Amino acid sequence: MPLPTFEKAEDVPEAVRGGYIEREGKWVPDDSDVAGLKASQRTLLAEKKAAAEERDRLKAVIGDRKPEDVAELLKQHALSEEERQKKAGEFDKLIEKRVNETKAEYEKRLAEALPYKQKYEDRELDIAIRDAAAKAGVISEDMKLVIPIVKGTRVKLDEKTGKPVVYDADGDPTGLTVEKFFAETFKAEAPKFYAPSGGSGGGSNGGSGSRAGSGTVTITDAASILANVDKIAKGQMNVAVG
Repeated sequence: MPLPTFEKAEDVPEAVRGGYIEREGKWVPDDSDVAGLKASQRTLLAEKKAAAEERDRLKAVIGDRKPEDVAELLKQHALSEEERQKKAGEFDKLIEKRVNETKAEYEKRLAEALPYKQKYEDRELDIAIRDAAAKAGVISEDMKLVIPIVKGTRVKLDEKTGKPVVYDADGDPTGLTVEKFFAETFKAEAPKFYAPSGGSGGGSNGGSGSRAGSGTVTITDAASILANVDKIAKGQMNVAVG
């Protein structure tokens, strides 16, 4: 198939313009470079084919709609997508609101239960101290004095484990069990609270006079006992039962 000729240079497709020359007032194929011209022709045919395929694909999607109809469809799609995103944002806010409400209700119930939790832990600590002290030989009549002396200072509940932990006088954990604390440490610090293992005399000090001190408080005087805890623990002050 012979290549076409053109009346003006502007009529020659740009893709093959380099393969044309002017001859006798017309633009004709430059047969001095047949190979280059054929290559240009192949390029032009490939571009034409690609354009036709793209046109067919678009037609399959938009049919016979006019460009302005397609533009309107795209506009409506964009508005619909924007509305969907707004609704999604409102849904996220609703979820956040419900989460916050649930959290507030949980914190409220936790606050309501806290006093009961503290009472339970307080009772458990009392029991742990009482049992360990009794096993170590602390006099039962002195238990009301011993518990306030060590509770919350020398023996506390661990917040994580809920188990009693023994501390030294400086407030550092000792690693001792409550039983060992009463059997050894506290017994050495306040022997007057322990039943005598033998010897003459009666009472909690076995007549040895270890309860003697510079003063005396009664067991019913809670304020004086708390004010003199250290002296009582060291045996520097007596505690009168009646």
